[in-house]
Amino acid sequence: MITTYNTPTTTAIEPITVLAQIIQSEMGLSSEQIAFAYQKFNIPPDGLFIVLGYLGPSQSVASQTYFDPILETETQGLLMRHMVKIEAMSMAPDNSARIRKEEISLALRSQFSQQLQEQNQIGIAWLQGDYIDATSFEETAMLNRYIITAAVHALHQKTKPSSYFSSFPIALTDASQDGRNTTVQIDPTKSPFTGA
Repeated sequence: MITTYNTPTTTAIEPITVLAQIIQSEMGLSSEQIAFAYQKFNIPPDGLFIVLGYLGPSQSVASQTYFDPILETETQGLLMRHMVKIEAMSMAPDNSARIRKEEISLALRSQFSQQLQEQNQIGIAWLQGDYIDATSFEETAMLNRYIITAAVHALHQKTKPSSYFSSFPIALTDASQDGRNTTVQIDPTKSPFTGA
């Protein structure tokens, strides 16, 4: 079961959640067959089970902030590169993890995947890393376990109201005014240097 705590300040769903939705849909898994790392979950005694988690530090690729003077909003954007670890597991004698592990890569390149990537401002690398066989004993049974990594670029954005100065006082002093201050209102939509 996937539990998410998405922040309301970003426009996109967390990248790992998008990958989980893609894999669950394309591989026909139930919500009990997919989870995030560091959540409390039980590996089912039969059938395939998928766990996703971030691997290592995420990398900042680009950053941008811009102001919309019409809406008076500031949009902050950060492009991040995340490495996501995807683990396919099944308890022996069920060999689903070994037999179906390649479906993960197929799911990430599907048309459904492309649609979700566009909707959520992410990009999943076309080729994933090597499949690592991490099969081992788990208590009294053999745990079939295969690990793959995927690079994901995600645009994280937030928009917030921002004040804009449409007019402000300026003190002008020149020799002919004998030190007197003059207040001038400036219209930001017009050039101050036109006219006589």
